Amino acid sequence: MEMVDGHQMVLSLMACALVASGVSRLVTRPLYAGLAEAQRSRLPR
Repeated sequence: MEMVDGHQMVLSLMACALVASGVSRLVTRPLYAGLAEAQRSRLPR
């Protein structure tokens, strides 16, 4: 709230962050699960 210097934009910024989080979950897979899968694929069997 200090960054916007007022309470008028707080709700719209929170809504924007929520929408952005939802879109990123739809577009990409979770980061740590993808990294773990890549790491497991490099291990010898």
